[in-house]
Amino acid sequence: MTKAAEEISALRSTGGFARLGDLGLIEVSGDDAARLLQARTCNDIAQLSPGRGQLNCLLNRTAHLQAVFWIYRLEDSFWIVAEKGQVPAIIEQIELYHFREQMALVDRSAEGTFWTIQGPESLPFLAEHLRSADIKAALDLDAVTVELDGKPVMLFKQSLTGEDGYLLWFPSGCETELAGNLQAALEAAGFAGLGTEALETARVEAGFPRYRIDISADDLITDTGLEQVAVSYTKGCYVGQEVVARIKTYSAPRKGLVGLMFPPGSPISYPCGTPCSVDSKEIGQLKSNVFSPTLGRTIALAFLTREYRQPDTQLTLEIEGSKQEAKVVLLPFYTPPSRQERARQLYERALALFAGDREAGSIGLLRKALNLDPLSPDVYEALGVILSRQGEIGEAVELMQHLAQLDPDSVMAHTNLSVFYMQLGDKERAEEEKAVAMSIQMRKLAMEAAAQQKQQEDERRRREEALDRMRMFRAVLEIDSEDLLANYGLGSAHVDLAEFEQAVPYLEKAIKVKPTHTVAYLALGKAFEGLKDTGKAMAAYKEGIDVASKRGDMMPLKEMQSRLVQLESAIKQG
Repeated sequence: MTKAAEEISALRSTGGFARLGDLGLIEVSGDDAARLLQARTCNDIAQLSPGRGQLNCLLNRTAHLQAVFWIYRLEDSFWIVAEKGQVPAIIEQIELYHFREQMALVDRSAEGTFWTIQGPESLPFLAEHLRSADIKAALDLDAVTVELDGKPVMLFKQSLTGEDGYLLWFPSGCETELAGNLQAALEAAGFAGLGTEALETARVEAGFPRYRIDISADDLITDTGLEQVAVSYTKGCYVGQEVVARIKTYSAPRKGLVGLMFPPGSPISYPCGTPCSVDSKEIGQLKSNVFSPTLGRTIALAFLTREYRQPDTQLTLEIEGSKQEAKVVLLPFYTPPSRQERARQLYERALALFAGDREAGSIGLLRKALNLDPLSPDVYEALGVILSRQGEIGEAVELMQHLAQLDPDSVMAHTNLSVFYMQLGDKERAEEEKAVAMSIQMRKLAMEAAAQQKQQEDERRRREEALDRMRMFRAVLEIDSEDLLANYGLGSAHVDLAEFEQAVPYLEKAIKVKPTHTVAYLALGKAFEGLKDTGKAMAAYKEGIDVASKRGDMMPLKEMQSRLVQLESAIKQG
């Protein structure tokens, strides 16, 4: 196993860290900062509340990328995190539209250095080692100021590897001290130092394109896939907005960024920008490509023309005079389990040890699970019960008290406290906790009854609204039976009402009227799923995926792909 592979293995199982000397920081402040940024960038700055962040871009008037960065709001100021090579251009581009506004842009890049902590255990590590008024709540934010070794540092939530990830901004005067102490603590916790190769490989596995390498000013934002997360279609005017809206409504990107997976085996490598062809016809360019130890094969980001970017398509590519088999895939290549999923896995492993009379071994797993998911009542209860069986009733009580603080409506916390106090011989407190548990249970039953009633009312209102829409669509169809929106609207309304058989002819008509109407394929597939016709549902999704991949309609594409995979998996298991 190579050094980079060992680092990635540690990253995926525990975590990794690195110093990021190529990242810069820009402070944007002033009364008019939000208004100017809103007019200049393509994402919705106005919806950013303090502590939140977003991926954002600067475009020119033809919607070509000028910069890609993360922007965070801290109280009344904004902080832009970008590669240092982009910092001057970002400041210049924003300043072009800065006239009389009360706003200041300051390059803070030379005043400190970024370090990053990435991996599934990054959150519990930070929760243990950082200080703030409420670190658990602070770490739920995207940006916050915390204390490390008594010194203030800025913390930004940002994944560079697909895993949970954070950036820490160390002021220059205290970086050596802070970084040294942090690195020692990280290594003691099993985190690995990540070298350049490991970071790059993890980035590609996560499907994150890099500006000036995978994407550039030569690319429309709609070609890159970034518009799915970095463009607001509701915010109003910004530079490049008209072109983006026109492409979304009337056109399809001529090329798109996708993933290519090569067969398992020895690593292969190509220079970024290498052309690739099929039957001597150039169909695109390879961008970042690496050998993925996680997947055991070479993977690549690639720009492909619309005819060749359908997911799961097998291609025989001609690259640098030789032929290579490759499969087109949606990005990312690798999606890690969530913290909650990892905690559940540890919980189930702990229960298996407990069932095998290995209680002591299960305690460590449950503590680890609790760090990953500090609001899991199942983990609290299991750990509390096992500790009480081990005679550690005091700690079991503390656990349940902590759960009751985190979740005041936890019946389980108060019920277990009642049991534990009884074991301690404190009958009075046991009865108090039992009464609290019963009170919460009664209140929950009342709330559930009210929620059920509200759900029924919402369902009735939703049905009435759907019927109103259907009457309107039918009126339109009486005038023009070929109307696209009326056919699709009526069909999708039938799907919403679980009237799947009635939905099919309208959705099929909508597709006949406009074969590129991707959402109609998604609704048609759902209708066939409702009718238990798996074959037709899969056929609708496959055709829709083909159309959506050529048009670059990523949202319906990803949902259709997910549903198709679920249907194929059900067939294999059945």
